[in-house]
Amino acid sequence: MRTNLVIAAVLGLYAATLNQAAADATEDEAVRKKLAPIIDCINHSDFVLQRTFVQYRRLLDDIKRSGSGTMSGGGFKDGNPGFANSLKCADGLDQAVKASPQIDDLDRAVSDYATAIRAFAPIATEADRYYSQGDYKDDKWAKGRELDGKLQPLIAKLEQASEELHMGVKRELKGIRLRQLAALEAKSGKNLRWHAENFMVLARDALDAIEENPRAAIVPAIERLQKAYDDAQAYAGAHDSELHPPPILIPSAWAAMENNAGFFLRDLKELRRAFESGTAKPPELSRQYDRIVRSFNDLVSGYNSSRS
Repeated sequence: MRTNLVIAAVLGLYAATLNQAAADATEDEAVRKKLAPIIDCINHSDFVLQRTFVQYRRLLDDIKRSGSGTMSGGGFKDGNPGFANSLKCADGLDQAVKASPQIDDLDRAVSDYATAIRAFAPIATEADRYYSQGDYKDDKWAKGRELDGKLQPLIAKLEQASEELHMGVKRELKGIRLRQLAALEAKSGKNLRWHAENFMVLARDALDAIEENPRAAIVPAIERLQKAYDDAQAYAGAHDSELHPPPILIPSAWAAMENNAGFFLRDLKELRRAFESGTAKPPELSRQYDRIVRSFNDLVSGYNSSRS
């Protein structure tokens, strides 16, 4: 059930930066800066490309089955004339590789992705023209077969590198989150801000775990988040000065995200119920997961609207 939509909200967790020890904060800031162009690439280029790879394979299946087909969504370029976004993404990835600190596996994936996208763009542009004008009908897919022989290895490289980018980014950001949470607890104890940050950490972990193995992850994820939610609500109920600190026009983190935290939990439970029913079909499960992703993005938006 992997979806690149998940990554779209990942930077939102850092709109508010916690106080850390100076050395750790400096190192984490360097990692964040290194990751920024990678995340931008995932959000604004890779997400679209991964979707079009699926559409391209469907197009080939249609042509082989019936002799005709269309590539939905605008083809490989998909609103990205000349692959400008993708090539800009590659330039940003080059800068990420050069930036400190060095992260060997992530740097390797970043470099592989940038190389592959530059090789892919001109061939995919040619393929777009070929399929959009229906030329495959005239040459019995002769050129299409040639183009496909060039495209498939590059698509495979981009899919593999994309997977590695996601894994590396998630790992590095999780380390920053946990260090920030520990620093907050050391400085202020488990106050309401800590409860808000803790829920965000667990929400991100839940999304990542469900992405990898939804059936196995859903129940423990709900249990952890339910406890975090209940603990935060109990603390907020006993500490109104932290829930509504002056000026009241700028809400505390928990006040800003409380409703969305509840909605996120609700949607996780709906997915669990769908699994437990044993009757939910893949399209329904996919829709349930999409709702979870939207709920998480709303949760991040609420969090980002709070005071830092």
